[in-house]
Amino acid sequence: MKKHLALILGILGITSFIFISCNPPKDFCMDCEGEGIVKQTYQYGGDSAITIYPVITPRNYNHCDSFVFVGGTYIEPYLATKYKNILKLCSFQEAQESLLHGDTSCVCRINPDTEFNDVKGVNDYFHIDGIKYFPYNKLNIKVENDTSKIRTYMDYDNNNDVFNAMVLDTVDIEYVNNRMLASGIYEYELILYKDQMHQVVKDTITGKFAVIRSDKDLNRNCAKQAKDPINDRLLTK
Repeated sequence: MKKHLALILGILGITSFIFISCNPPKDFCMDCEGEGIVKQTYQYGGDSAITIYPVITPRNYNHCDSFVFVGGTYIEPYLATKYKNILKLCSFQEAQESLLHGDTSCVCRINPDTEFNDVKGVNDYFHIDGIKYFPYNKLNIKVENDTSKIRTYMDYDNNNDVFNAMVLDTVDIEYVNNRMLASGIYEYELILYKDQMHQVVKDTITGKFAVIRSDKDLNRNCAKQAKDPINDRLLTK
């Protein structure tokens, strides 16, 4: 009986440690290593290696119903000079009140999570070291345990069009509606091609990645999986 008691107490002790280590009084709590969110390195001979960093702490933007197409790119309406006279930055409550009265002047709303933005460039997009060695590729972003794709990139290169946890909702002639992915676990699929026509596959890499938006999002063992493990205050070791 004593042996069984010791075993039971040991199990309870381990369980208590796990819950204390990532005490989840809030909605989001994650252990990166426990969830299988780990950086992966693949060597393809010589210097042709890639490393995928699966933890990002993206920029938090103020909420806008639509992005405005200005100068060849889509930006938030409240940043577009030509719209500043007709749009204003509102709180969520002000936006709700204005919409109830048929007023659309509060297109952009204050996002309290912007206070958690780190230094720009620190883990704020999905980074793949060495992707320059494989210019012909396709990156698919998916919801965990769901085969449907929420974002696809052709010839991803860490520069021109990076994945920063923004996904496209709808597009029309003038506007593109975007939304920010919530903190959580997602999946990626990286397909490396041998040819410019994207017909001959060299390799396919799959894995999980984490989006963490604020210091309210509890996490463990995530910092060492990120590109910059030191300067990101949202990540814990």
